[in-house]
Amino acid sequence: MRYPLDHLTQPEAQDVSGPIQDDEALLLFALVRVCRCQRILEVGGLDGYSARNFLAAMQPGGTVYTVDVNAVRTVIVEGRTHQVITKDAGDVEPEDVGDERIDLVFFDCHDMAASWACYQRLCGWRIIDDRTMIAIHDTGAHHYRSSEYMVRVREGWMHQWIERHLSNLLMQEAWHPIHLHVPRRPPGDVLAYRHGLTVLQRSGTPLDTAGKELGP
Repeated sequence: MRYPLDHLTQPEAQDVSGPIQDDEALLLFALVRVCRCQRILEVGGLDGYSARNFLAAMQPGGTVYTVDVNAVRTVIVEGRTHQVITKDAGDVEPEDVGDERIDLVFFDCHDMAASWACYQRLCGWRIIDDRTMIAIHDTGAHHYRSSEYMVRVREGWMHQWIERHLSNLLMQEAWHPIHLHVPRRPPGDVLAYRHGLTVLQRSGTPLDTAGKELGP
């Protein structure tokens, strides 16, 4: 199997402040492939870097919806569809995403009110349900203070408080997180920092074992 990864073009240090870093993109690529996500909503699109990654990971027929208050260019990947929704994420409507449930929602817009309103609205319409996965970018901490707005936290210097707060709120809504963070920079690591990802899934029903339980 040769995976289509030519779209990941960042230099080795991945010293980028806006888009997902390529190692993060690679993890999300694998998540989409493993779970066969075919309907993805990203909240915040920037220049389309993450949209291209999602589209490359999808099977033919998949769709990525990008909602952003700013214009985002449409990414062309053969056999897949990229639909750009130019509006505040807090105003998203069911028809914006085809009025069907979403497999994966990717939050990366740095606007708490818009992100939370989007989440609540989509839950109300069952566009987000117990089978949906949520990924949040920028939940990690940098190992040094790279800008004046950063605040010291346990793990280092907080990069984006909004995304960390969004993760905490979702935990209160019975979403179970995996924080994919590097607590400290390993010796000899060329990476300047990690933005960090949090992946969440709702608590679901136990896996069916057809009555074969043998005890703890």
